[in-house]
Order: sequence, then structure tokens, then C-alpha cells
Amino acid sequence: MPPAVPTFILSPHWGKQFIHGRAWRASRSVWCRAGRHSLAVSGQTRRGRLQASTSTTAAAAPEASAPSASSVPLARPSYATDALSVFRWLLEDPRTLLYAGGSSLRSGFFLALRLFNINAYARSQQFAQNSKVGTLLSQSSTLSAQRNLVVFFLQQLYKLGRLEMEQVRAGVYKTPPFLARSPWRVLPRAIDFAQDLRRGLELREQERTDAIPQAFLRDTFYPWYYKRNFHYQTDGYFSADSARRYDFQVEVLFGGTADIMRRQALVPLLPFLRAVRSQRLAHGVGNGARFTPGHTTDVLNVPCGAGSFLLDLLDNVASDMRLRGAHVVNVDLSPFYLREAERRFRDDSRLRALPHVTFLHANTEQLPLERESFDAVVSIYLFHELPDEARRNTIAEWTRVLRPGGRVVLADSLQAGDDPQLDATLSRFRKGYHEPFYDSYVQTDMAQLFHEASGGALKLKSQTLAFLTKVFVFEKVGVMPRQ
Repeated sequence: MPPAVPTFILSPHWGKQFIHGRAWRASRSVWCRAGRHSLAVSGQTRRGRLQASTSTTAAAAPEASAPSASSVPLARPSYATDALSVFRWLLEDPRTLLYAGGSSLRSGFFLALRLFNINAYARSQQFAQNSKVGTLLSQSSTLSAQRNLVVFFLQQLYKLGRLEMEQVRAGVYKTPPFLARSPWRVLPRAIDFAQDLRRGLELREQERTDAIPQAFLRDTFYPWYYKRNFHYQTDGYFSADSARRYDFQVEVLFGGTADIMRRQALVPLLPFLRAVRSQRLAHGVGNGARFTPGHTTDVLNVPCGAGSFLLDLLDNVASDMRLRGAHVVNVDLSPFYLREAERRFRDDSRLRALPHVTFLHANTEQLPLERESFDAVVSIYLFHELPDEARRNTIAEWTRVLRPGGRVVLADSLQAGDDPQLDATLSRFRKGYHEPFYDSYVQTDMAQLFHEASGGALKLKSQTLAFLTKVFVFEKVGVMPRQ
């Protein structure tokens, strides 16, 4: 999971203050200041950046220079957030207005739910004022904290929305669902979130990190670093309840922006797959021993988690003829999250008709997959939860199963220095959300790590930022096999 912004909450009087205009005037002034101090990106610059990040090159040329993340430019999307800029953007395309309305409702719902529940616990006095959780709740109830949270998320949602609509208009991926995929499940999950929040706060107060079912603590199949309550999550990754509620909880935490951040991994992935498929079809795919007849591309999605990113990926596979025939193998170390992802896939009548989607319970450090059997590997929010040795083992395995010229798309948290305004938040995240390997991740030079762990086979091609997410693209040295 990407790093969290500070936990702000709304006071009981915030609604009245907003109606009387105090919060609106404060947020408007911040928006205007942001607009005066940031430059709107020109259409030409935006198109150039988008084309650079969605290059369809199917093979990477070896680089002569020493591997270093600093040698690869870091794309930092930035847009003016003054009222006029927002108004012009909304009128650019009818889809933009519909998208903005749906995304705002969705984000507003998750953000309000988060603030309401934390505020309720602050008022309940369940936790002592001098306790860790009680102090956090008390500090988060100030008017300035409320204002900062609202303004912060409004600005980031606007920037993410502009970025996503550029990608949709460019044909990188299809227009995503505006609201929930299963709206009838929203209310039960909101109630479940409120009930489970107390258990999470208690774990945080007690600093319990091993509160998972005993059977899994004793099971040697699972590595030592996995047997814990990441994020003080009830049951860790070892229950069906945890798998069912996880993606909803993440959306609440990030004000409905998590799905947008995950989808940034589609930007370098889908154009690459289209290019590979085009080359394969031109050279008679399936004629050689390397490929299964009927498959044009092979994608490894690891970890698949509870399935949110998988559904976005398959939405595009199902609706885009240029992606038909893609074989998507989904791997996760949690049997419960794997089953939840498969259930969500099966529940979608349109997606379950796709013939080449499989699910595999395995450890990414030891994949039971053939050598050079995938064109692309995509991974969402994995590396910050792995110790260094596990990261290196994982990279070695990805290198083994990836074909020459293949691509690794890794979406994970921001790193130190990517956004100086969020560095303090990153430094607090490890302890606040029990992420014991997070500090080492944010300080790691990923280009050097991949170079060393892959034996020089994986080269950093690009790195981009989207709010709290950083997307890395690596390509394997060699020429992609065509037949």
C-alpha cells in the first residue's frame, strides 16, 4: 500500500463551518495560491510526456552508462489548480465533465467515510487522551488539519483526474468506471469498515504485529517477513474477511484515489502489449514452440491482491481488439486474496468469458513457471513490503521468467526526495502503519538494485510519479521473440 497522508479528521462543527463559508474561503485561497505558483502544462508538453511514457518499443537497447535512477528523468505531472484552469478543463470534452462528476462523488464518499469514522472514535473517548491512538485522534481534530486534508485531496484528485483523462483521450486505456463496480455492496462494506476500524486501532495501540491465525504462523510455506499485520490489518493477509475488505479500506484511506494510482501501471503496459501482439501476428504467432496457440501475449500479474488492478487490466483486454488473446497469470502468496480476486473476476459476466486468465498460489521468490514464458511482469505495491534479500530474489525470478525484450512495470510508493513536501510523511509511515521494510525501500536506488539482482539484464527505462505512487519501467536486454 502506498504511504498515507497524515490522519486528519473533521470536528463535529465542521459541517456548520463549511456551510457558513469558512472552510470554502480557506480552501479557495489555497487553491488560488497553488494556481499562481504552478505552471499549467501546455498541450504540446503533455502530449510529449504521454508519448514518452507510453513508448511501444518492444525491446530495450543495452545502455552504456552505469545504472542509476538519477540518470533516468523522473516525470512529475503538474497542473495549475486555480478556478479558471479547472473550469477550462471541465469544458474540454463531454467525457471530462462526466468523469469529473463521478470521480468527485466517489472520492467524496470515501473521504467523508474516513473522516466521519475517525472523528466518531475521537469523540467516543474509547482511547485515553495520553495514549498513542488517543493523541493521534486529538491532534487530527483541529480546524487547520481539517482544512489541510480537504484542500490536499481536492488538489491531488484534480491532478490525477487530468492525468487520467489525457491517457483516456490518447487511447492508452479505456474510460474507467466512475463509481463502484458493485454499488449494492458499498453500504455493507461501509458498515464493516466502521466495525473493523476499532480492531485496527487497538492493534496499533498495542503495537501488535503478529496477530494472525496460529496455523499460518507455524506454516513454513510462508516466509518470516509475511507473517505479520502490515498496516495493523486484522488477520494480516490470512483471512477471507481481510481480503474482502482490503481494497475498500485502501480507498477510504486515500480518499478514493487508490484505483487511479494503480491504473498508472497500465500506461507503460498496454501500449507495449499491443506492439508485441502486432509483431507476433505479423510473423504468424503460434507457429513456433515458444508460444501456445491462441495466445498472443503473456502477462504475469504479481501480486494480484484482491483484484482491483486485475479488473482494470481485464476491462481493457476485453474491450480492445489489439489486446485480445492476452494470457494473464495472477499470482499471490495469500490464498484468501487470490480467491477474492478470482471471485471478483468470476462475478463479472463480461470478464469471465475471457479464456486465458489463470490464478496461481505461489511465492514470487520461487515461481513455479517456465523460463522466458512471459512478455511482461506487472507488480502493484509489493516492494515496500519486502526485505532487501526478498526483493533481490524476486527480481531474479522475474528476470528468469521474462522473455528477452520483455518489460517489468512496477508501481509502488514514492521514494525519499521524489516530493519534498511528503518526505516527512514517508518518514512516519513505517511506524505508523507497521511497514518494517519501508525505510529501506524509500532509500533504495531501484535502477542499481534491478541491475545487480538481474545480472545486468534489466535496465531502467522510465520512472513517473502519480500522487503517492511511483511507476518504474524496466526492460530486459535482448530482442523479443516473434515466433
